[in-house]
Amino acid sequence: MAANSIVVVNHPPLASNNGAGAGAAVDDSHPYPKEQDNVTLNRTLFDELTKQLNRPPLLFGSGTSAMQELWPMEATPRLLAECTSCIRKTSSPWQGWASLLTDSPSHGQELSLGRVANGVNTEGIAYYNCLIDTIIENNLKPFATIFHFDIPLRLEAEYKGFLDKQIRADFRDYARILFWEFGDRVKYWTTINEPWTYSVRNYVSAISPSDDEKRIPPGRSFEQGKSDADKNKTRTAIAKERDHSNDPFVCTRNLLLAHADAVELYRTEFQQYQLGEIGIVLNSHWYEPYNPDDANDVKTAKRAMDFMSGWFLEPVLYGRYPKGMTDSIPADRLVPFSEEEQAKLKGSIDFLGLNYYTSYFAEYDPSPPADEDAYYAFQNMKYHYHDIYGNAAGDPTGADWLLVAPGGLYKHLKQLNADHGNALKPIYITENGMADNDAKQPPFVGCNDTQRVKFHQDHLANLYKAIKDTHVDVRGYFVWSWCDNFEFAAGFTQRFGIMYVDYVNNQKRYPKASALWLGRFLLTPKAPEWPPKSSKRALVDGTGSADKRPKTTS
Repeated sequence: MAANSIVVVNHPPLASNNGAGAGAAVDDSHPYPKEQDNVTLNRTLFDELTKQLNRPPLLFGSGTSAMQELWPMEATPRLLAECTSCIRKTSSPWQGWASLLTDSPSHGQELSLGRVANGVNTEGIAYYNCLIDTIIENNLKPFATIFHFDIPLRLEAEYKGFLDKQIRADFRDYARILFWEFGDRVKYWTTINEPWTYSVRNYVSAISPSDDEKRIPPGRSFEQGKSDADKNKTRTAIAKERDHSNDPFVCTRNLLLAHADAVELYRTEFQQYQLGEIGIVLNSHWYEPYNPDDANDVKTAKRAMDFMSGWFLEPVLYGRYPKGMTDSIPADRLVPFSEEEQAKLKGSIDFLGLNYYTSYFAEYDPSPPADEDAYYAFQNMKYHYHDIYGNAAGDPTGADWLLVAPGGLYKHLKQLNADHGNALKPIYITENGMADNDAKQPPFVGCNDTQRVKFHQDHLANLYKAIKDTHVDVRGYFVWSWCDNFEFAAGFTQRFGIMYVDYVNNQKRYPKASALWLGRFLLTPKAPEWPPKSSKRALVDGTGSADKRPKTTS
């Protein structure tokens, strides 16, 4: 049996007592405090816990994105195996709509025709066959992402991509090619990665995931590059000229229905023969009320979750949008699904991928600015990095939007389990990571990523505790990312990898301290004691900040 095979051991499940069974060291329902030292945390603890819950062992790994890597085509499979060998058990999200359906054998560098009827790039097929085979030869499991923002330009130019329902037929044909060519070896498919990012960054923020500051993002309400003057406009200037009150809702609707079409195709024509699973990957921050004693802020934090994760999760679970959105957005904007669409969407995942990075605070705003984008105006909220008492959501990182808040992962999983119960499918944490503070550091400095080591230790500790306390069904944890990459609009200025890439010296790679620790996490026998005993109380917010709320005396 392969080293990374999933084995289900039939043991009696833990009693439903908040996880106070074997191995439980802290009997509370809060995240672990930031001060806790989780250096001795190891995989054996997870294996013992999942065995008691009568579940397969968790899969651990790292993720990457084809459109964010600039390796030579023939080198990528070798580099992937080399860079992940210390992890032993990994996933490798990849994608390539634009690289598989092209009119040129240059692996997606030329204009993509975007349709199967116009031809399939055989070199692209060969590339991914080589990649998949190399992954499997190294005892790794590939998790394949069908769409990760890389829509063929031809489809964008012809009918505005996901702003038109025509995209569904082309997406279905493209998915069919992937299932047919790779489904004999790929057993975990995700249809769309971070649809919230695609909809909001493109059609609300006007920040296309792969565009620089002076390029115009895709959209329906203006003509791309219609004049030299427009070509020089920033995204912000273009955004102010656009009417995007409908665009994000139209885009999301088509993303969801394209997802449902691909799932229906896989389940009816491929799944019974290939025996794989298919799901979707959603990104979501965790939101706390800005003032926990203000009922409006408490409701606003819940509404923030509806507008980010619920916007996509509730349709694939129940065939409808979340109440927090339907109560806030007119039906001519957030168009309800038809009965046929509801039936296709409901239950259209075998698993849920969750990309978690950070947490924020949400404050009720009864009067948003008149020029506020419709998507944000409907939410009636302000976002903060700290609460009303000055408690920060977390420590800063090299990305200004990303604060280290491992307790948010615990709370997010706990809330998902409480809200959806048996309707919730098994969860994989498909991305979790942080950016270094100084992307220009040389290798001998950049590889000493102590903050990232602590980041993953604390997130894994809170993941363990969430499973123990709530029995939420989590099946895997994937680090973002396996190497430093092209981080969309930030380019090479932010480093998320556990492998250092020396961009100025032939892209030579070095394992960072985080990669070495993760290797020990997977291979080290159980430590004598974890969590370590501490006299410090567990902080409710999980950030390690002192609670500055006024104290009362009895």
